[in-house]
Formats: sequence, structure tokens, C-alpha cells
Amino acid sequence: MRRVLLCLLNVTNNDAKYRAKVTQSCAYFSSTSPYCQDQPVQDRHIEEHERHSSTGPATRIHKLIASQSDPLLAKEIFDLASRHPDFQPSYAVFHSLIIKLGRAHHFSLMEPLLHSLKYHRFTISPSLFSHIIQIYGDARNPEKALKTFYTILEFNMKPRRRHLNQILEILVAHRDFIRPAFDLFKSAHRYGVPPNTRSYNILMRAFCLNDDLSIACSLLDKMYERDVLPDVESYRILIQGLCRKSQVNKAVDLLDDMLNKGFLPDTFCYTTLLNSLCRKKQLREAYKLLCRMKVKGCNPDIVHYNTVILGFCREGRALDACKVLEEMPENGCLPNLVSYRTLVGGLCDQGMYEKAKDYVNEMVSKGFSLHFSRVHTLIMGFCGLGKIDEACEIVEVLLKHQNTLHIDTWDGIIGRVCEDDAERLGDILEEIKKVEIKPGSRIVDIGAGFGDFIINRIKGRSRKKIILDEILDEMSPSSHYNKIDEPFLPLKLQTKVKEMETEKTGKRFAGKVAIVTASTQGIGFAIAQCLGFEGASLVISSRKQKNVDEAVEKLRGKGIEVLGVVCHVSNSQHRKNLIEKTLQKYGRIDVIVSNAAANPSVDSILETKESILDKLWDINVKASILLLQDAVAHLQKGSSVVLISSITAFNPPAGMSMYGVTKTALLGLTKALAAEMAPNTRVNCVAPGFVPTHFAEFLTKSDEIRNSLVEKTLLNRLGKTEDMASAAAFLASDDAAYITGETLVVAGGMPSRL
Repeated sequence: MRRVLLCLLNVTNNDAKYRAKVTQSCAYFSSTSPYCQDQPVQDRHIEEHERHSSTGPATRIHKLIASQSDPLLAKEIFDLASRHPDFQPSYAVFHSLIIKLGRAHHFSLMEPLLHSLKYHRFTISPSLFSHIIQIYGDARNPEKALKTFYTILEFNMKPRRRHLNQILEILVAHRDFIRPAFDLFKSAHRYGVPPNTRSYNILMRAFCLNDDLSIACSLLDKMYERDVLPDVESYRILIQGLCRKSQVNKAVDLLDDMLNKGFLPDTFCYTTLLNSLCRKKQLREAYKLLCRMKVKGCNPDIVHYNTVILGFCREGRALDACKVLEEMPENGCLPNLVSYRTLVGGLCDQGMYEKAKDYVNEMVSKGFSLHFSRVHTLIMGFCGLGKIDEACEIVEVLLKHQNTLHIDTWDGIIGRVCEDDAERLGDILEEIKKVEIKPGSRIVDIGAGFGDFIINRIKGRSRKKIILDEILDEMSPSSHYNKIDEPFLPLKLQTKVKEMETEKTGKRFAGKVAIVTASTQGIGFAIAQCLGFEGASLVISSRKQKNVDEAVEKLRGKGIEVLGVVCHVSNSQHRKNLIEKTLQKYGRIDVIVSNAAANPSVDSILETKESILDKLWDINVKASILLLQDAVAHLQKGSSVVLISSITAFNPPAGMSMYGVTKTALLGLTKALAAEMAPNTRVNCVAPGFVPTHFAEFLTKSDEIRNSLVEKTLLNRLGKTEDMASAAAFLASDDAAYITGETLVVAGGMPSRL
């Protein structure tokens, strides 16, 4: 036993804790007589106890292996025990060890144990069979799963249907293995496991997702040929697949076939069909299907009605949508908020403002909240027709029940009144001011809206400044202009204020708030400093408090208003805290520069570990998306987002291959976000060349590599952090007000572009 213990201790790599654990484990089975030829005399009482014990060495080894959390240690114990001629491993030992190694993805150690089972004439149990297949499935290795499935069949084990379905699900999850799954499915009867309904459903779903609808439909026919009864899910899968390929008429025929054979379609089948019919503008058929549902024993729910209402409204048939809504209570389904909002929007789009007004009043009477965009459209519609009284009536209803109204609506009403009847303006303002307003309500913007209208009709900047001051004095105290309350001003008035500040200070970011991530050194610090010199109130961040404090001290020493926040961009709580502290301090966000990046490996892509891939993706791409998700609701109109990519995005070099790929993703992300965030926010990207910062030190500190990089530029030098800062500041400023979705390469003429 001392030799066994010594062998175990030799594999512990001098780790004290590990050695102690091995020693403790060995002590558990060292007292058995086959292992205790050299046991000290004082331990003979243990030997005596073991002699009368019914627990043999194999059982104790099994318990020892089962107790190990480290599968490699468990395997080492098994191997050492196997060297003893008296040790006969039980099936339980193999079962426990195979599962441990498989779950840890040590397949090279697990597979020989499977063959050892055959050598020891053990039969693999259904439980172990299922575990092994699932282990390969979890590892996303369908090829190994299929190979192991066939290997286990060589043990003369008859698989069960759950094993067949399990391997089929693993295979069809990978597009390239749908055909092998189909081959296994067709040959399953040879192994005594004819496919059941679930087996067919798995294959049908796979072929539908792979757009092989003809094979999927033929499988349904074969089910009837082979006396396998399909279920509702079988039909649902095919209906969904046909609708995805816009074969709606075939899907309707399949629904009829389903009903004829005694199946009752569930609501999902009807929802899928109604959506497809409405998308294909077959509204008459959609309405007929809605009517048939109750006849066939499936009561339509609110989703079905709303789908048809939306379809009619999109096609300019709002009156038909009204008819559907009026039929809902008769069929035991009450309209909800979505029903009314959709209908009001459809009526307004067709200019039926009076009817839309009736439904708005009905919404209010039933306690539904009013959607701003729908009500704004209705009010503007009445204003466009010159029906100011009707518009004001809707305003009063809105204020009475929700106590809020968007500034754009006020501007529209007041502007229309001034154009038609300026004398009425004062009366309307006085009437609106009589409404009781809760603290913080945006009704205070009424003064700003009036001022916005007047300012646009006054010539001369100095005169406008005087009028502006008078308006701001007349506004309620909660809306007096300052850096926090500025968002409450209408856009045009905000623009005037910013123009005046810029004219006074000559700074492009005067009155604006900018967040720059990873900004305590290098390019990030240079960007933050540049924005600060241009008048921005800064929020900088870094992973370490020490770095944040040092950067804040430097910036404040240069007269820059700055807030420092610790933020690891891959930490969701840190990102939320960054946004919250910015709003608490400054009350707004105008500019976000996403600069954080990492390159923890110089390996080639195919040699990069999964953990490194995850880290690169999380920090270089995912963090920018999640940060903007947290911030988008607080971005001001006319705001700007700048993503920092890299010249390596266009041609990733060796040593930075995977880093370059993540930076390539930012180019596409810029395009996608620019489309999603327009017109409120512009999104652009800067792709810096090689800059001798701490981040790029491993490249620029070598004279040979440095000279090679310089030779690739047209300007015969590496970049400076100030070069990158100027580019980012330009894209973030109003100088680039008509630029969005673009990537600016700042690399001294170094070859780029895909």
C-alpha cells in the first residue's frame, strides 16, 4: 500500500492541498488485507474490523471514486487499484467513472473504459447508454455521439425508444447531421426500436427548419402507413413550416385535413396561420378562419383578434378592423389595450379622426392608458383640419387621466393656433394652466413651446437671447434651464441654447455630457481629454479605482469637469452603475464612446481556448451592445455613439487574429445600430492604426516590428493618441451631424478596407 500511496502522491504536482486530499482518500481503503502487507502493528485492529466486514475492496474503491470531485484523480485511483491482481472492478465502478470523465469532457479517457466494459463482459445499462449519448450532445459533438451509439450496439444491447429519440435530437440540432439522423431513423427497426410519434416529430421539425418541406410532409404520410398515430404537434410542426415558406394555402389544407381526421388544432396553429394570411394580405381568408375557429370548437383569443385587426389596419381597411373589434364581446373576448391602440392608429392613418376620437374616449372610460404616438397623431390630425376645439378636447382628456403631454404635441397645437388665430393663444394657455399638474409633469413645457414658436419668428441673435431669457423666467421653477433640466426643453429651444453657448465659449461640446469607457490611459484618455477641452462634462471609467482616481486628478488639473466611475464593461451591474451615476450627476447623456477592448492571447484562431474566445467576444463586442441597451432610453435627441474598432478589423494580422475578428464585428454593429437608433442618435466608428500605447506595447516595442508597421503607412510614422481623439471628437460633434453608420480609418494611409 505504501507503494500505491507513493504513486498517488507523485501525480499531485507538489500541490499541498491536493497531496493532503490524496493521502486522506488513500487512508480510506489502505486498511484492507490485500493492500496492507506492510501495515504497522498498531493498525491491526482496523485489519481485524475489515476482516469481519461485508464490504470488499471493490465496493470501497467504488465509494472512493464516487466521492472524488476531480475525475482525473478518480481515474488515477482506479488505474492504481486495477494493478493489484485481487482487484475486480464492479459495474458500478465503471458506471461512476465513465460519467465523471464524460461530464468533464475527458473523452480520450472515457472511451477506453467503454471497451473495458466489453472485456469484463458487462452489459451497458440503459441509464449509462442515455448518459453517454447526452454527454456528447452537451459537448456539441454529434459525430462522436453517433459513433458511440453504434459502438454500444455492438455490446448486443437493445436500445430503447428514448435512446433513439435522444440521439436524433442531438443530430438534428446540427444542420450537417440531419441526413445521418434520417438514415438512422430509417434503419431503427433493425435494432428492434421502430420510431414512434416523437421520432417522426423530431425529423419533421428538422426538415421544416432546413426547408425540406417535401420530406417533412412525406413523413406524415408514412406515419399513417406504418400505423404510427400523429399528434397535434405533428400537424403544428408542418403548418408552421409551410407558413415559414409562405405556402399558406397548403397550410390551410393541412388544417382541414387535421380536422377531418378528428384532431382539434390548438391556438398556436391558428395563430401561425392568421399571421401568415395577414402578411400575404389574404385578409378575407384570415377573417373566415377567425370565424371558423369557434364553429370548430376552438374559441379565438385576444391574440387572434389583434392579429386580424392589425392586418386590416395595415392594408388601410380600418372600418373592417372596427367590425372585428365590435364582434369580440359577442364571442366572449374583450378588447385589450393593444386592440384599441392598433385601431386608433389605423383610423388616424386613414384620416378618420372623429371615429378615432370615439375609440379614445372608449379607452379612457375603460381605464386604458393612452399611447402617446397614437394620441399625438390624432391631435395633429385635428389641428391639420383646423379643428382646434377637438384637438384641445383630446388634450384635456389626456391631461385629466395621465397628467402628461409630450412637448412636440404642445408645439404643434400652439403653432397651429398662432397661424390661424393668434388671439386665441392666450386663452388656450390660460385654460391649460388651470389643470392641476403633479410635480415633475412635462406640462411645464407649455411655456417653452410658446417660446419656441416666438423665437423662430424673431430675427437677430441678440434679440432672441432676450426673448429666451424672458421665457425661461416665466416657466415654472422645476423647468428653469440648467444642465440637469435642459432635456425638458423642446428640441428647437435646446438647439438655440446650445448655439448660444457654443457662440459664447467656442466649444463644440458645451453643455453636453460624454461617457468614455476604458478612458484612464492611452487612446481612451486622449479622447476623454479632447472632449473635455471642447466643453463636455466627462464620465470616465476603468476596471481599477486607482487608475480612475489618477485620471480624474489629471483632467481636473486641466480645468475639465469630470466624474470617475469604476466599470468593468463585461459586468452588467458595473454598466448599470455607470449609467445611473452619470444621470445622477448630470441628468443626461449626449455622447458615448465605447473604447474598452482586450487581447489576452496571441494564439492563432484555431488554437485559441474557448475561455479566451468568450472573453474577447464579451469585452470587444458584447459589452458595447449591452451598454447601449442600458443607455438608449436616456440618450438625448441628436446624441452620438462612437465605437472604437481597429485597422486589424480589415486584415487581422498574426498574433491578433481573433482580436481582429471581434473588431470586424464592430464594423457591422455600427451599420446595424445606425439603422436602429436613427434618427435620434448617430452611430459611427473609428478604426485606429497602430499607436504606441501600453495596449500595443508588444508590437511597438520591437524596433523590427515597429519599422515594418511604419513602412506600411503613407505618412511614414505611427499614429498618436491625439490623432485618434480628434477623429472621435469630430464624429461625436455636430460637425458630423449628417454622418452615421460610417467607419473612419485613422491609420496614416495604411492599406485597409475589406
